[in-house]
Amino acid sequence: SLKGVDGFVLKSRSPSCGVKNVRIHNIEGKTVLKRGPGLFTSAVLEHFPNTAVEDEVQLKNPVRREHFLNRLYTLARLRKIAQNPTLGDLIRFQSSNRLLLMAYNQKELARLDNLVSNYTGPNLETLIKKYTQHLSHALSRRPRFTSHINVLLYAFGSISKQLNDQERSAFLDRLEQFQSRKINASEPLRLLRSWIFRHESQELKDQTYLNPYPSELNDLPKPSRSRALQLSLYPT
Repeated sequence: SLKGVDGFVLKSRSPSCGVKNVRIHNIEGKTVLKRGPGLFTSAVLEHFPNTAVEDEVQLKNPVRREHFLNRLYTLARLRKIAQNPTLGDLIRFQSSNRLLLMAYNQKELARLDNLVSNYTGPNLETLIKKYTQHLSHALSRRPRFTSHINVLLYAFGSISKQLNDQERSAFLDRLEQFQSRKINASEPLRLLRSWIFRHESQELKDQTYLNPYPSELNDLPKPSRSRALQLSLYPT
C-alpha cells in the first residue's frame, strides 16, 4: 500500500530483510537449500521492481553507495515527472541524463531515445510506464570502470575546443592517472565541472552525471581499501 517509494535500505543478512545471501533452510532447519533474499525483501522486489534496493553494509562501499544513490535519485526525478507528465519534460529528462545512461547502459540509452522520439500519442502514461521499465533496467548494474573513462573523454571532447593546450594536457594527465587507478575520478571530473560552468556549455551543464545526487551524501568515512576509493566517482 506504500506510495511514492523510490528505494529501500535493508538489514544485511536478516532472514526477513537480507537483500541476498540469506540462508534458506529445509523444513527441519538443518540443511541450507540455497541462498537468496529474505522474506520481506522478496515482497519488496515483487511489488517495487523499479526501486533502488541495498543493504546497510554494502552502502559503506563507495562504489556500491554511488550506484544506489544514482539509481535512487534518477528514478525519483522520473517519478516526479510522472505525477503530471508532459512529453517536453520527458525529453528534457532524457537529455539531462544522457551521459549518466551512456556510462550505465548504451543499449538501453538507445531504446529510451527511440521511445521518446517515436512517441505519437495519445497515451503518455503508457509511454512513462515503458520508459520507467527501461530506465530501471539501464540502472540495474553498476557502470564498468572503462565506461566512466569513455564518458569523461566524451564530455572532454565536447568542450576541448574552448580550452588551451595547458588545460587539455592537465585533463588528459588526470584521466591517465585515474585509468591507472592512482587517483579517483573526482579530479578529472572537477576540472570538467569548472570548465563547463566557466564556458557556459549548454550541452553539458545540465547533465546529471556531473552531480547525480547531493554531495553531502558522500560525507562518510573513507574505506580502508584503496581500490574501492580509486574506483569511486564522486567522493568529496
